[in-house]
Amino acid sequence: MVSESDKHFFQLFTCLVVIYYFFRPHEHFAIPARTPPPAVEKFPTHKLRDLSPSVLIPLRLTALIQQMLLNHRTRTFAGQHKLSVVISCIEWSLGSAIFIPAIVGRVRARQGLTSHDIIDTVALIFGVWQALTLTSVTQTQGHEEED
Repeated sequence: MVSESDKHFFQLFTCLVVIYYFFRPHEHFAIPARTPPPAVEKFPTHKLRDLSPSVLIPLRLTALIQQMLLNHRTRTFAGQHKLSVVISCIEWSLGSAIFIPAIVGRVRARQGLTSHDIIDTVALIFGVWQALTLTSVTQTQGHEEED
C-alpha cells in the first residue's frame, strides 16, 4: 500500500516533470545571455541528454521541497548543515553579481538568467530562512557503528 506522503511525492514529481518537459524553464530567459547559444552536437545520446533536465532537475526540486516541508512540520532544520546554506548563499551572491553592472561593471559576455535560476533562488531563500529560524537537529553520540 502506498502511503499518503508517497502519493504527494509522486504527484509533485510528476507535476514538475511535466512543467520541465513542456515549458523548459532552463531555456526561458528573464535576462538574456550575451553569448551565442552553444551548438547542438549530433551524438546518438542527444535525446537522452535532452530528457535529462526534464527528469533530474524535477527530482532534485522534489527532494528539496519535501525536505523543506519536513523541516517545517518538525520545526527543526535538517537535511544539510547550516554552513552549507551559508556557502550556497555566498556562491549565489558571487554568481549573481555578474548581472549588476554597478558591482562588476559592464560584462561583454555573460550567461543569461533563466526561469530555472529564479526557481533555484526562491528555493535558496526558503532554505536560508529555515536555517536562520529553525533549530538544528540535536546530534546524539553513539549512533554510529563501531568497527
